[in-house]
Amino acid sequence: MRLSLFRRIVHPALLGACLLAAGQAGAARAQGTVPAANPDWPCFSPLRRHIDPALLWSGPLPAKGADWRKDAPIAALVAEIVPRDRNLAKAEVKLEAFIKGLPNAGRKARLTLLFAGLFQESARERARVIARIEALTARQRSLSLRIAKVSAEAGAVPQDNATADTVAGARQKLVFQRNLMIHIFKSMQATMRYACDVPPAIVARLAHFTQIIQAHMN
Repeated sequence: MRLSLFRRIVHPALLGACLLAAGQAGAARAQGTVPAANPDWPCFSPLRRHIDPALLWSGPLPAKGADWRKDAPIAALVAEIVPRDRNLAKAEVKLEAFIKGLPNAGRKARLTLLFAGLFQESARERARVIARIEALTARQRSLSLRIAKVSAEAGAVPQDNATADTVAGARQKLVFQRNLMIHIFKSMQATMRYACDVPPAIVARLAHFTQIIQAHMN
């Protein structure tokens, strides 16, 4: 969308926020931190669809055929502490208690299995959030086109006869529709700002749990 048209459509405060975000994204791309293949990604943090476990975990990988879901205590702990709505401090206490309760025999193997469970569930949740962000981005793009269309229609209504009830009513209806859509657009922007913080937060939570596990590997 051209900037001149965008200025006519969007409230000045929203325009400023959008231009700031665009400037930040452009700077990030210039530094090579945002993949060029994802120019529509709305978040300041670059889009990386997959997490590399090697960036978090320096220990051994689970034995071939090992499935953390078949270890009932590990599966229960993973389900308990991975969700983001669970208090991090309480989750840390549960994790520490679980680790301290493990017998020495097979300890490293089970800790490795525990990491695998935490990693897989965190990665799955992160992928779901990214999919939601992309869906919201598509909705925003569609909405911006609708705003442009309604703005053009409102601008095309003759203004020299604006005193006529039919003309004034038509224009008023279009302006109301445009303002309503701009309000929705702003709400979506607020949601997007929150959503963009979630993928990095998931990784940070996983990294915290991983550090605790690795501290007990020796």
